[in-house]
Amino acid sequence: MDVAHFHEVTANLWPERPPPVGWVRVSTIPAGVPMWDGPATSACQFWREGTRRVFAMGPEHGSCPVGRLTMGFEAQPSAERSVIDFMEEIGYIDPVELASLPTIPAGHSAIVYGPLRDLPIEPEAVLLLADAAQLMLLGEASGLARLDRPGVTLTGRPTCAAIPAALREAELRGSFACVGARIYADLGPGELLAVIPAARADAIAAGLERTAAANRRLAEVHTAAKRELARSVPD
Repeated sequence: MDVAHFHEVTANLWPERPPPVGWVRVSTIPAGVPMWDGPATSACQFWREGTRRVFAMGPEHGSCPVGRLTMGFEAQPSAERSVIDFMEEIGYIDPVELASLPTIPAGHSAIVYGPLRDLPIEPEAVLLLADAAQLMLLGEASGLARLDRPGVTLTGRPTCAAIPAALREAELRGSFACVGARIYADLGPGELLAVIPAARADAIAAGLERTAAANRRLAEVHTAAKRELARSVPD
């Protein structure tokens, strides 16, 4: 993928929003990439930090067992099982659901996160901490927002499951963002996660340029119509 192109397009469109994050599994940590050296709560914590710097995280991948399973690592001992048990106890998760949890296939030793333009290796996925307006444009740019298509698939919990789902389907995938992701990734009420398979990023970047231009033209028409309508309303 053309990392520079995708980064440039998104930076021009959304200069105030967090930059895209590159995500990739590795069996060997690339030279110069530091290991995560702080406390780790869950996989979603690394999305926010990945907008700031490049780093790798190994199998421990945070204390959330659901996130670790989703990222293709084994859940650890009984203490962690108690977290899932608690989710079941309070009615947050139906035990039957867990068999359908999307997961990254095992076999990697770590995952590298970081600003897309700074990633030293080719990403597998691009993560965006997005808002609804961004997701609308991404849906249009990907072709999923067409009237003859089903639209962008948006899931709920766990938010991290959107990553293996997007890679499996080779298509843009979003998540409304669960309570854990909102806390650990510091997502605001209007933010969500958008996941783009890296193989689709070039096409979506080109689509974003076309779609953004069309939206600007249409916004001008709608704004003029609204202004004209306001003038026609008596005081």
